[in-house]
Amino acid sequence: MQRACIISDDFFYLVGVEEMTSNGVDTIFFFDINRCMKELSSRTYSLYIISLHSLTVSHQLVRKMAEHNLKIIMVYDIPAEMLYSHARCLSKRDSIENINRFFIDTALGRAKVENNITFRQMLIIKKLVAGKTQHLIAREDGCSIKTVSGIRNRLMVKLGLKPMNDLSLLIIDMVICSVKSDGIYKQ
Repeated sequence: MQRACIISDDFFYLVGVEEMTSNGVDTIFFFDINRCMKELSSRTYSLYIISLHSLTVSHQLVRKMAEHNLKIIMVYDIPAEMLYSHARCLSKRDSIENINRFFIDTALGRAKVENNITFRQMLIIKKLVAGKTQHLIAREDGCSIKTVSGIRNRLMVKLGLKPMNDLSLLIIDMVICSVKSDGIYKQ
């Protein structure tokens, strides 16, 4: 039987999830990263769901968990229209049917073997995450805006993202740019 683990710093959210689900979801109340990672190392789950209020702490926890290639879903309590740009984000305001379908699709989905982002795409996305516009990037790199736009669009397709917004950039920064800093990109 596949099991999921929910990590949250919201006690009432955890209690609500436990009451709504029947056997198959464990919960961990989040105190700090080290205690959480110690507790996670003693168990194995098919899916990890993170719902923390602090983006900084979420960023640190995702980095540590991503080192172990775990399937992670981020849950945010912000307007839902910002969430649908990324396949691994979910809103607490979604319907139960949508949440169940989302969890099943993620848990049963195939794991990504390796990230095939090219070195050039990584440079462009790091500049976009830093807040630079496509025009500025094109000027700095000595290429056309269409080239930068094409690279960005191909990268969005590879990552499974819809039109880029700030949340997409945050997730790219959290999951890809910081975890894959060991230089394993195609050049």
